[in-house]
Amino acid sequence: RKKKEKKEKKSKKDKKHKKHKKDKKKKAKRDEGSDSDEGRPSPKKKKPAKEKKDPNRPKQAKSAWLLFCDEMRAKVKAENPEMSITQMAGVLGQKWKALTPEEKKPFDDQAKVLSDEHKEAMAKYFEENPDQAKGAKRKKKASADSDSDAEEGGG
Repeated sequence: RKKKEKKEKKSKKDKKHKKHKKDKKKKAKRDEGSDSDEGRPSPKKKKPAKEKKDPNRPKQAKSAWLLFCDEMRAKVKAENPEMSITQMAGVLGQKWKALTPEEKKPFDDQAKVLSDEHKEAMAKYFEENPDQAKGAKRKKKASADSDSDAEEGGG
């Protein structure tokens, strides 16, 4: 009796598998044969190429959290050498949450100093590279449009 039940179960699985294969074939034929675009999503539009960042531009200042991670990562790795990167990030996050505001203060102060240095470096960078400033391209376009309008109206 058990053999018979096993055989029936196996035959049901085979039937489902065959039906699934048939459905796939039908769908493939239907997709190949139809000329209309009804019910289909439109093809994806290509995005314009992204401009490459200037390698001379100052890097963003590290946050207090990143400074904490830099300091603690080696200690956590030494305690648990087999730990994966994602597990380590979780442990570091728990340690950061457990810190009191007084314990976080040195990291916050250091981050503030780095942030101020970054602002100064960016100001200097934009003085040397005015074309890299935010909105510079839009401003150029707008001024070019207003110049062409003035030429048309004046003649």
